[in-house]
Amino acid sequence: MILLFRKQKANTEDKSERDKIRRSLLKLTRNLGYEVGYYRHSEIGWVDKEYAKILAEAKKYQLEEEIRKIYALSKKKGARERGRAISKGLSKKALSETRSTDKQKSFTASKIEKQQDSEEDTISELTQRFLDIFVHNDIPEVTSKPNVLERTPVVDHPSFLNSLQFLRRR
Repeated sequence: MILLFRKQKANTEDKSERDKIRRSLLKLTRNLGYEVGYYRHSEIGWVDKEYAKILAEAKKYQLEEEIRKIYALSKKKGARERGRAISKGLSKKALSETRSTDKQKSFTASKIEKQQDSEEDTISELTQRFLDIFVHNDIPEVTSKPNVLERTPVVDHPSFLNSLQFLRRR
């Protein structure tokens, strides 16, 4: 009787361990497939080695078909995400940031009106600055010499050399 309970306990431990291994294999496969799809890695080098390791481990637990399906699906998902990121002009990091901010933002009519008012204020400020620049009298003329070409005092002779009489020719 005691042996039966021990066997059942051992079987449940094996199932929970097998479930943990299954979840970890699926997670590894998803991540690998997504990365291959998103970054368009070649499946010849390190990707092939990693995928072979995962398949070898999956073969022990009869999960080979499931792993192949998950890999193909996550590879397609990565490629789709890449296409979306490219069409939006974003990198992967920026894409994840926009997702998190989109979830947090909720626009209402009053918020949109406030944004439009602030945009109008900035436009009026910019036009005022523009007019201030061109109304100012220091606008250079076509014949005026640029300030960059003026002689700087650094290239002149030092004034203390003028006081030394013995250096001059007689």
